[in-house]
Amino acid sequence: MALAAPAGERHALPVAMAADQLRWAGFEVLELGADTPAESLVALVVATPAPAAVVLSVASRDALRSASASIAAMRAASSVPVVLGVAR
Repeated sequence: MALAAPAGERHALPVAMAADQLRWAGFEVLELGADTPAESLVALVVATPAPAAVVLSVASRDALRSASASIAAMRAASSVPVVLGVAR
């Protein structure tokens, strides 16, 4: 499973907290942190054999557009499920 915040999202703490919880639950987690470009997510998904999912974390409204672009790029490149977590 890969966790990241999309490009422009500077809040890395939600990603780190979710990654810790998933690790404690027994998942293998690739934690990419904040401000991750869509191209990096796609490259990771294509290079990783059958990742369970990609989780994106958004804490600011400004990053919603880049999260949408990241999701579109991932859907175009792979059938890996994408989960989006948004803080309100």
